[in-house]
Amino acid sequence: MNEVNDDIFLDYEERHRIADDEIIELIEEKYGVKKGFFHLLGRQEIDMILKNLKAIKGVTIRQLTRVTGVSKFMVEKA
Repeated sequence: MNEVNDDIFLDYEERHRIADDEIIELIEEKYGVKKGFFHLLGRQEIDMILKNLKAIKGVTIRQLTRVTGVSKFMVEKA
């Protein structure tokens, strides 16, 4: 009954998600872009901001699409 085994288990990593409101605040504070004005930026500036936001752990592509109003394709390409 009390056998010793060398089974290896994969650790379960919890997913932590960042709320949409937190992302909106981050965009306003770090980049100075108010909600609803993101689409008025130039293409290069949008790509740079999206690339930085995608690098944050817990931020999803669909979430960035919702928050910024930019198409999913554009978020993926950034």
